[in-house]
Amino acid sequence: MPVFNPPTTYFSLVTIRGDGIGAVATTYLDLENATAATALATVQESPALEWRGRVWDTAQDRASGVRARVRPVSQATPVPQLVFEQVSGDPAAPTYTELGYLTRGTAVGVDLFDASGNSLLRLDNSIGVTLRYGATIRMTIDSERIRLIGGANVAFDITEVGALDPGLYPVSDLVDQIGSASLRLTRVYSRRYWASGGTALVAGDFALSAGWGATASVGTITGDAHHARFTVTSAGAGQAANPTVTLTFKDGTWTNSPFAQVQIVAASTAADLLVAVTWTTTATTLVITFNGTPVAGRTYTFESMVLG
Repeated sequence: MPVFNPPTTYFSLVTIRGDGIGAVATTYLDLENATAATALATVQESPALEWRGRVWDTAQDRASGVRARVRPVSQATPVPQLVFEQVSGDPAAPTYTELGYLTRGTAVGVDLFDASGNSLLRLDNSIGVTLRYGATIRMTIDSERIRLIGGANVAFDITEVGALDPGLYPVSDLVDQIGSASLRLTRVYSRRYWASGGTALVAGDFALSAGWGATASVGTITGDAHHARFTVTSAGAGQAANPTVTLTFKDGTWTNSPFAQVQIVAASTAADLLVAVTWTTTATTLVITFNGTPVAGRTYTFESMVLG
């Protein structure tokens, strides 16, 4: 193989041809520093490969190009870094500014770093792909999911494997919002809207006014503050007109008063099903009014749906 030691003659065109190689990796251009590394001089960098042009910067002729070189890293298991540098400035004495480098990943793969050593992209055969902004991971891809990361407590998984149905999932319950008052989704298409993440309601979340009777109770409770079904049993003495049921929202305030829909879906008599119900909401409560007078011993089953 010919050996060229700079400085050398200028060539207008160099063709390197290798026939009959087949599928065997064969070196035809070898940029090598053959000086042995030592305990005192632990690194011997490779010669660089440079692509340089010229550019007019509106005032003068400047250099413009890219230089690539191999920077070995001295450690127990040495690894090479393929460094990319911008070439700029005076063509006679150009400036070289490091843009970043590629290196072997922690397992089997490749890492792309910026000039400060922050990992920007990791392609790894065992753990997948990692995208960073500075030192912060913003996106990961592995065999099970794509994870989008907006901050310490804000992340979403796109997945279709494991115990979860195919879909977009928040990584934790701390993710409580998609969009804002000024940044909204214009349209959301869905086959079904399923609100199932609320905390299950219990009898202590309901307060009955005295008009239901002295020993009235709430039971057979299903659902949460978003959608619930519960039964009021009128009992004891003291039934009066227009008693109320107050539900305190389990998962905290809505900030503003939400919208609601309430109806009686089952009762002890057909006449009780015809009694009108009205309701009001605050940021923390739903107050339902039974516009009639309950009868001791009878039951009244309500269904409610709340939407902020």
